Amino acid sequence: MMGGGDSCWQGRSPLDRLRNLSITCLVLDAIFALLYGVSALKDSTSEEKLQCYKDYGYYWHNVVELAFAVSSVAAVCGIAIHASISCAASFQDRQLVNANYFGHGLVCWTFLQALAEAIAYRQEPQDCIDRYGSQSSTSSADSTDESGTNLVWQVAYTMLWLSWVTGAVATAVLSRRMLPILHHLQATSTPGTPGWSPSTDSNEAGTMPQTVGMPVQFPTNGSMQLA
Repeated sequence: MMGGGDSCWQGRSPLDRLRNLSITCLVLDAIFALLYGVSALKDSTSEEKLQCYKDYGYYWHNVVELAFAVSSVAAVCGIAIHASISCAASFQDRQLVNANYFGHGLVCWTFLQALAEAIAYRQEPQDCIDRYGSQSSTSSADSTDESGTNLVWQVAYTMLWLSWVTGAVATAVLSRRMLPILHHLQATSTPGTPGWSPSTDSNEAGTMPQTVGMPVQFPTNGSMQLA
């Protein structure tokens, strides 16, 4: 069962593993940039419900839409940061530092967004909920088919979101651990080299075979002599 994972990760240098993880995060960044962007641009609230909010002085739905817009911008930043690692010919210190900052920043923003949405749903007027439904509901879901579709979508969305946050945090932790290795490789590489190519194994320098001792010459008379 572990053969597939070993074939993907075993034998690869740490920076190669970081590149593979960044490629996965890059795909998830693009997905959530699209999802959050559509959610921020698409206003599914009816005019009657908006008027009800206005009558009760409720404006937290605007905060939720703003949070979607900020999350979309954060995902676009993740695309730029993870693409710089995935597509670069060599690694730079700045790339790893940015990946580290993005992972920690995404976790902090996730907590803030969850707090804002919790307050918004808590403060939503009960009269507006009774008349037009809760803000958290995406549709009326009058039929069983619609309810089943919404359930599948919520499960899929949650799994994607968990994968996105987990991948970003894993990339941040791995980037922070790889910084000393990158510094060591840059110090032992050719002077003037701006970065380190991930195609080169980090352990290659320590496992390169070397010639030790005096070379042996074979004269024509068949006897062995040391040079």
